[in-house]
Amino acid sequence: MFAVKICGIRTAQDAAICVAEGADALGFIFAGGPAKLELAAAREIATAIPAFVTRVGVFADQPWQFVHRAIDGCRLDMLQFCGSETGAFRGSFELPTIATLGIDYRAREATPPTAAFLRDARAVAILIDSRDGERVGGTGLRVDVRLASRIAQRSPLPCILAGGLTAENVGDAISAVGPAAVDVRSAVERGGRKDAELVRGFVRAAAAARRLSA
Repeated sequence: MFAVKICGIRTAQDAAICVAEGADALGFIFAGGPAKLELAAAREIATAIPAFVTRVGVFADQPWQFVHRAIDGCRLDMLQFCGSETGAFRGSFELPTIATLGIDYRAREATPPTAAFLRDARAVAILIDSRDGERVGGTGLRVDVRLASRIAQRSPLPCILAGGLTAENVGDAISAVGPAAVDVRSAVERGGRKDAELVRGFVRAAAAARRLSA
């Protein structure tokens, strides 16, 4: 089943817009960066999200206690780790996880996580995202689709494609890579907040491309 994940939810209005326009999953970014969400705000937002929409917590090298508080307070369904956490750490929360594979946007090759790492992490998907130096995610840069396609074809798990996706290019990206899901943040925002028109355009473009490539 194909899915659209919208990351960087910062307000209840953001969440409501994304749910109304057909998002399947919402990402709460607890890692550092401009879209970082404080735990207290995340708790309030989570109470208004319908049960059928997946809540994903995004972390990067935060303490076990913090991750556990976020799980309990926000009723998270899935965890996404972007840091150097071990597979055992990621799997210790007994929730399904997403393993982020950050690829330099200029790269032509990349090494996916090992099968043992994914097993220890309780991983259910690999997110292919762009890296610019030490910065993973939120770069607005696209991963080479030929490389992403090779990774997706060889991956033992479903792949989620991220990195510079917009309503204008997501169709071509889906056709080239064949991901199980796509992930977007800044391309559906105006002034740092989710915009209903942009969200609607992205979700419809992704759904249309998926139907054509199915």
